[in-house]
Parts: sequence; structure tokens; C-alpha cells
Amino acid sequence: METRDRLRRNDQKVREYLKQVKILDLKFDIHISAGYVYGQAQTPDEVYEMIREADRMLYQSKDNVRNQISGGPSRYN
Repeated sequence: METRDRLRRNDQKVREYLKQVKILDLKFDIHISAGYVYGQAQTPDEVYEMIREADRMLYQSKDNVRNQISGGPSRYN
């Protein structure tokens, strides 16, 4: 739970920072979609599976609303 809460706090900080970014004195609406998983992979195959899980979470974020973060514990947690 602590990992998820810390990730969400950091995600919010990044989003707040991006609201203030100007490029060449132009303002842009910058949106971020992200996916994550966390756990303890023991083998290279498990690492690759966690990467695939995080990728699925990314597409879940994009499919739902965009500009959000999705994820949670890996099955290797």
C-alpha cells in the first residue's frame, strides 16, 4: 500500500509540474498516461512478464480516460 500511495503522490507532483511548463513561451496541455506493476521477480522470464503487465496497465489507462495512471501489485508480489 505504501508503494502505491508514494507512486500516486509522485504522479501528482509530475502532473502539477507539467501544468506550469512553457516551451518557447507557449503553453501546452500535457497529458500523461502510465501503467505500473510492482513485485519481486525471481527470473528473467518473470521480469519480462512484469513488463508485459505494466504495458497492459498503460493501455488500460489510455483506453479508460487517458491522463491517468493504472496499476498495482504484480502476480509476482
